[in-house]
Amino acid sequence: MKAKLLFYLLIVFSVAAFGCSKAADSMEMGKNENSEFEDMCTEAGYEWMLMKPTQDRKIIKEAESCWGCMVEGIEHVCSMEKFEEMTGNMEENMHSVQHMVMTAHAGTRSSVDVHMYNVGFIRPDAEPGKEALLKLTINELQSKNPVSDLEIVHDKIMHVVLARDDLKHFEHIHPQASGPGVFSMPFNFTASGFYRIWIDFTIGGMQHIVDFDINVPGNVEPEEKNMLDELKVNFISSKEIAAGKETELKFEIFDKDNKPVPITEKFLAASAHLIAIEETLEEFNHNHDENFDNDNKLIFRHTFTKSGKYRLWIQFSVERKARTASFDIEVK
Repeated sequence: MKAKLLFYLLIVFSVAAFGCSKAADSMEMGKNENSEFEDMCTEAGYEWMLMKPTQDRKIIKEAESCWGCMVEGIEHVCSMEKFEEMTGNMEENMHSVQHMVMTAHAGTRSSVDVHMYNVGFIRPDAEPGKEALLKLTINELQSKNPVSDLEIVHDKIMHVVLARDDLKHFEHIHPQASGPGVFSMPFNFTASGFYRIWIDFTIGGMQHIVDFDINVPGNVEPEEKNMLDELKVNFISSKEIAAGKETELKFEIFDKDNKPVPITEKFLAASAHLIAIEETLEEFNHNHDENFDNDNKLIFRHTFTKSGKYRLWIQFSVERKARTASFDIEVK
């Protein structure tokens, strides 16, 4: 009798052990089948584990346990597609935060508040053909203390762009610190007219752009400067440019014999700079090609926030000389 009972117990234990072994093998198989997903999860710094999937920190009751990725310790994701969607959205949100810009429009006022700072513009008595001193000030709003610790971005502590209201005259210059919270640079207006001046600087990782208006009296109208010498730039746009949608803006550089001219030098820490200004002067954008691929192509991924007519200025360096090409486009 005892022998017969022992025999039955051995059969039960064997079946149970076989079942456990089979379950373990099944779980291990599930883990191995998702090796690509596991690598993606761990490389992103998340934890790979076996558990029931969750959503909004709650276990999905009707779901079976699965090998998956615990994202940010909040959500267990079993699907690689779901993981890519989640992390893609997270990266997009982080990208938006990192590139948030504080802006302010001063017009004809002598100063404007932006974020935690007050930016002042001391307008010179500008005349065409005569050197004027452009002077800016930056002070903390609360303490009124001068701010001098601007971050170096694309080789400069400050980028200033000037454009006349008809977009025929354009300059990209770089004032230097000339005192506590004071930044200045001599500049020669070659033509009279109404100009808008955009000041672009970064403090504590936050980019700030403010603009001021200045009127240069007189009746002086020189020809626009040729800023390419004998180089040619072709603009290639494969599709209609629409506001609110990221667009690839592509340019190719050639010499006078139509031979490709590779861009092997950096211009202000980038392969090229793109500045886009809308015809009413309300929209100002500053973008960069930072691929450094040493070919004759300059490519920008750009999103125009407003429809309208724009002028683009492409700036790059060849033979240690800054070159500038301009193009007119329409954003639908």
